Amino acid sequence: MKYRFLFSLLTIVFFFSCDNNSNEIIPETKPTVFTPTKWTKGNGTIEDPYQIEIPEHLVYLSKIINEVNPKTPETEIFLHKNFKIMNDIDLNNILFIPIGKNRELRFMANLDGNFKKILNLKIKNTDEHDPTGLFGCISEKAYVKNLSIVNGSIEGVNFVGGFAGEANAIIENCSFEGTITAKNYVGGIAGYGFATITNCSFNGSIQAEGNVGGIIGDCYGTTGRIEKCFNKGTIKGISTVGGIVGYKSDCVVQECYNIGTITASSQIAGGIIGWGTGGNDLTVRNYTRNCYNKGEILTQKYAAGIIGRQYKGEVYNSYNTGKISNILEEYNNPIANGHYYVFNEIDNCYYSISTILLGPKIGPIRGISKEHNYLLTTSFVNDLNNNILPNAWKQDKIPNINGGLPILHWQ
Repeated sequence: MKYRFLFSLLTIVFFFSCDNNSNEIIPETKPTVFTPTKWTKGNGTIEDPYQIEIPEHLVYLSKIINEVNPKTPETEIFLHKNFKIMNDIDLNNILFIPIGKNRELRFMANLDGNFKKILNLKIKNTDEHDPTGLFGCISEKAYVKNLSIVNGSIEGVNFVGGFAGEANAIIENCSFEGTITAKNYVGGIAGYGFATITNCSFNGSIQAEGNVGGIIGDCYGTTGRIEKCFNKGTIKGISTVGGIVGYKSDCVVQECYNIGTITASSQIAGGIIGWGTGGNDLTVRNYTRNCYNKGEILTQKYAAGIIGRQYKGEVYNSYNTGKISNILEEYNNPIANGHYYVFNEIDNCYYSISTILLGPKIGPIRGISKEHNYLLTTSFVNDLNNNILPNAWKQDKIPNINGGLPILHWQ
């Protein structure tokens, strides 16, 4: 009887042990390196693009472009060719070399992200001359669109951006979430160039030194255009820091907003633009219009809700409710600073008097002050639209995404 009981007990233990082992979840083993593998589908046309399906395909694209000899016609091996990402790509925080790692080996093709994600992108570049991002340098003959980078980590020196270190191209419908650390010409989407950037966003943190922006660090030239972009991240630098653009010369910025905190430890910080200037051709309109800022602005000198410091420019139909710290030394303004500079025009711009804390030394106040409650009204939306069709502004109703303050028509 005793032996029969013992045998039954051992049988039960063995049964449950086997059952538990059969349901045990074995952790997925992630790769520590990706072997470059050429794609097998597509011929590079718009109708039948090369298909990027796995991380190895993206690594191959980087390898093949970066190994081209710039002294031969092969530099333009993918000129006007088309690529399309077919699945979310997890790069597993394995060090990735930017596609088109320098100006001689630029990316000259087109990439459609197909509304997919690149996850866990990690880049480290210590060369102060080479641009850094998913793409190092994108030429004016290229575009990148419909792509998100999630949990990205980018470290570089100069000309650093989430998607491109230097971009003289079109970047559209792209977003970056993660961290960027660098020195100069640094942006959440692009570091530097005369890019057209539309419907793009940044959310995360940027730590840099000079010419730092939530979307682009330095945008120049009359063909540069930043539209319908926003920043939710924390942007920190030493000088010339903006929620959207760090430094701009001649390029247009419109229908953008910032809600992140903008800090320049030395000077020049703006909710939308750090420092804006016009070029030698004064017939070209250098304007910023239909923008708003809710983010706090922190710096010692030249702080403003829209443009920290401006030379030969125009600001239209914009508003600021972001706080400007009262510990600042001088030249603070609710809209823009033009102190000691040729300032063409500020027209139809507003700020909430209840949320602006100005330091003791200020330049001429620019903009129209309004009580915060007025900013929540339909009348204020009409003020911003300024009888211009189509209307850029609309009232923030359900789901009340902006606390009742006016939002842009595309939000």
